[in-house]
Amino acid sequence: LSCLAFFFFQVVHESNTLFAIIPPQIGNISNLKFLDMGNNQLSGVIPQEIDPLTHLKHLYINVNKLRGSVPREVGQLSSLKQLVLYCNGLSGWLPSSFGNLNNLAIGSMPNSLSNLTSLSLFHLDLSENQLSGSIPHFLGHLSNLAVLHLGDNSLFGSIPPILGKVQSLLSLGFDLNLLNGVLPPSISNLSNLEGLYLYSSLVSAEIGNLLQLIELEIDNKQLFGQIPKSLRNFTSLNIVHLEQNHLTGNIYEVFGIYPNLTFLDLSQNNFYGSLNFSMNNITRSIPPKIGKLYQLHKLDFSLNHIVGELPIELGNLKSLNYRALNGNKVYGSLPRVLGSISDLEYLDLSTNYNNEFRKEFPVELEKLVQLTELDLVITFWEERYRPKSVIWKAWRSLISRMHGLSCIDISYNELRGLIRNSTGIHYNLVDALQGNKGLCGDVKLFSILTFEGKILYEEVIRATNNFDAKYCIGTAGQASVYKAELPSWEIVAVKKFHSPHPDMVVQQAFSNEIKALTELRHRNVVKFYGFSFHPRQSFLLYEYLGRGSLAIILSNDAAIDEFSWTVRMNVIKSVANTLSYMHHDYFPPIVHRDISSKNVLLGLDYDAHVSDFGISKFLKPDSSNWSEFVGTFGYVAPI
Repeated sequence: LSCLAFFFFQVVHESNTLFAIIPPQIGNISNLKFLDMGNNQLSGVIPQEIDPLTHLKHLYINVNKLRGSVPREVGQLSSLKQLVLYCNGLSGWLPSSFGNLNNLAIGSMPNSLSNLTSLSLFHLDLSENQLSGSIPHFLGHLSNLAVLHLGDNSLFGSIPPILGKVQSLLSLGFDLNLLNGVLPPSISNLSNLEGLYLYSSLVSAEIGNLLQLIELEIDNKQLFGQIPKSLRNFTSLNIVHLEQNHLTGNIYEVFGIYPNLTFLDLSQNNFYGSLNFSMNNITRSIPPKIGKLYQLHKLDFSLNHIVGELPIELGNLKSLNYRALNGNKVYGSLPRVLGSISDLEYLDLSTNYNNEFRKEFPVELEKLVQLTELDLVITFWEERYRPKSVIWKAWRSLISRMHGLSCIDISYNELRGLIRNSTGIHYNLVDALQGNKGLCGDVKLFSILTFEGKILYEEVIRATNNFDAKYCIGTAGQASVYKAELPSWEIVAVKKFHSPHPDMVVQQAFSNEIKALTELRHRNVVKFYGFSFHPRQSFLLYEYLGRGSLAIILSNDAAIDEFSWTVRMNVIKSVANTLSYMHHDYFPPIVHRDISSKNVLLGLDYDAHVSDFGISKFLKPDSSNWSEFVGTFGYVAPI
């Protein structure tokens, strides 16, 4: 080789799968500038005879089976710009002579780098070796350091707080080491940090104000207590690993909106609360690991692009009381283990365009004694997506034992069989059976109230003292709203029209309200219980929502303090979700035409409900739709 040294300027052996050692004679090629022997099966040690290669600018020996220490002679390669040594079996201390490599721009570097503080671009990757000892403090003086990866070694001790001064850091990794102590608070000052990797390292972490984080990986029982609420502000997050820790707290209060999120693992912690990821672009199937969120109360993945079968691990969510997966593409049979979620109150699997819940409906669901709402409606399916017929007899037997049901929607399937009032459904509020051509019987599709009308009418009159002003909670347009506590039922809102003989406009609004609310089935549409059209007074009966309208909240200084930005965002999402359903998931489409703060009602938990459909309009999809100006000034779309 020595006789060829003058002509040999570049050698490339990458991925040629060399099974050999690096020969000592390599130093004879003194004019060599580029040497790439990465991704091979080289064994042995790095030869000390490498030091004559003073013209070498790029040295790649990564992903091999080299062992021993890095010779100090490597520090004599003064022209080096790139040095890559990761994924070997190198061990021991790295020589201080590396500090002489002043031309390095990117490379896997040793611990002794205190002379490299003037580098303009610095990528330090010493991961996947067998380095031992502590992390040197002088790394904190590398003011231009962008990437520091020390993962998968045997480093011990604590993380130096001085690293918090390296403001140029974009990525920081200490994973798979023997570190202890806590992540220094100074790390939270790294405002440009995009990646933080601490998994399987014994470091308790406080992530503070790292608002630019894109990837966050902290697992293997390192974290204790509650996740800082500042995590809600990390809107750039793309990948989050927080599994296998001891984290507690309300998951709803911690996690915010992450438009770039592609992976999230929170399994094997002690979270409780609700998990709402509706109206995003989440794809693929639901991971089985979600079954380890044992304290989860609410799970909402509605209106995404989730596919596949429902994992049986969902049955492990014993604390779950709300589950919404509507508007996806799930299929298969309902897992029998769902019957073990004894606290479940709400189950919505509707509008899954690939719905094939066509196998036997699991009888185990009869154990869901707390279930009050069940929605399995399949709307707008094309012929190829139609599920096979399901025998109504099985449904009838099952539903008759689900005594808590007050609302059920199984419309637009292919159910068949006889419905009788004696089946047990007569004491439930059956909102939707239509669209099942094989069903027959004497049950009215819109049996809105379970009470005899005359009795209920008299109860409303008594509860409001014949609509006394002291029970009035709001007035607008042609009607006033009263709060009525009915002895045979619950607290309801009563919307009474001012005139006992309403004009044509009011009659149309009255009719629109009834038609829209008996057609629409969405959790963010106010519940409609019934109506009275009486010579003396006409009124509508609704669910009572304790916080009143959004307009009241926004005009009340005391109430506004509790109305956080997170709550406001959820209100916006709920209203948008409702409008999307009305415009795209219902046929014919319905437009509200008066969405304003006074027509958005809030429950005690700030759950939003759209109300007042008096001027709503059912569109004709195959024709133009024109109308006069309607709505509230300041809220209507520009003309």
